[in-house]
Amino acid sequence: DSLGASLPGVISIDSHCNQQDNAYFSPLAKRLCFGWHAAGAGKIVWAADDADVVIHEAGHSVNHSLASTSILNSSFEAGAIDESLSDYWALTILNDAELSEWFLGAMGSSYIRDAKENHAYPSGLVAEIHDDCRILTELLWDLRSTSSLGKADTDRLVKKALQLLPAT
Repeated sequence: DSLGASLPGVISIDSHCNQQDNAYFSPLAKRLCFGWHAAGAGKIVWAADDADVVIHEAGHSVNHSLASTSILNSSFEAGAIDESLSDYWALTILNDAELSEWFLGAMGSSYIRDAKENHAYPSGLVAEIHDDCRILTELLWDLRSTSSLGKADTDRLVKKALQLLPAT
């Protein structure tokens, strides 16, 4: 609401869906699905128990609403941008540069995305949207935390960038 965005009225949420090692937002079904990870010794770690994952997946809904086009589903690069901006919403709302220490951390520390790292473009691209999103996420985190831009202006910048995305 502080972004001044009009979001879709109803989103279906399944906090214990049948998705191993995954959580997702479906823009067509307007559905959030939070899966699970088998952590060994019979222990299940649920994505819905990780605030980073919940905000990240809800962030996809914010992204798709603000973009008002289907551009975020149009290509590999657009998918990486969607992932990056969803990461950014979780990081900025929780004021924490590490994403998903609970759920992704249960799968291994290499899965945690840290916005304080320094992946470069284009040498940092590996053709996987969750890895490639790090480049933009790290740039946005730097703008938010180490420049004179700060949180409020960087949040507004991200919102405006989504609103300015072209239809194709």
